[in-house]
Amino acid sequence: MQKEILGILHRGHFGMVRMKQLARICVYWPNIDADIEAMSRSCTSCAEYQNSFPKAEYHSWAYLKQAWQRLHIDHTINFLGSNWLIIVDVVDAFSKYPIIHRTASISSDATIKLLEQDFSLFGYPIQLISDNGATFTSEELRNGCKETGIHHVTGAPYHPATNGLAERLIQTFKRRIQKSIVSEDTAIQEFLLAYRQRTLSAGKCPVEHLMNMRTEDL
Repeated sequence: MQKEILGILHRGHFGMVRMKQLARICVYWPNIDADIEAMSRSCTSCAEYQNSFPKAEYHSWAYLKQAWQRLHIDHTINFLGSNWLIIVDVVDAFSKYPIIHRTASISSDATIKLLEQDFSLFGYPIQLISDNGATFTSEELRNGCKETGIHHVTGAPYHPATNGLAERLIQTFKRRIQKSIVSEDTAIQEFLLAYRQRTLSAGKCPVEHLMNMRTEDL
């Protein structure tokens, strides 16, 4: 049973600190910290895909008082050599709550439909942050933001000082999926569950910040 629980704690490959944080919420047995450390150090997937990305430089944004006020979005294309795997990342800057969509197109129309899907659940943000790629600077997206009162801010592509939150999520997402030994669909689900449940510096996880609730993953 302990081995199975350790496997669940290890889902998402977020490291021993994250595993210990989750364990303290859900489970305990004598020497559990030592067991977590041993499992994390022996993970061959983690050893193969170490974090080789530099720390992102972040723009100095205004402090937010609540979630879903400023969203950072970006695309990543042809991940794992699959032409059909295109992802739109939506990162809430206050709660760090991630939303990942798989889409067949990165056109303005397809991107707007995905954003509208999220806005129908959580409402319209105050700001939308993106690079200045053709998809995000299109007349359709510009008009959509104007009609809904969203202030759209753009910066140079791959410039982390402007859109570092989205860039960082893409890097983390790719590393975690590459480490996984399960199917891609399962790996994506496990990544989102683990990422949304990880404890932030304020002592709450992203899902608590956004929805004022904690979903159990054990």
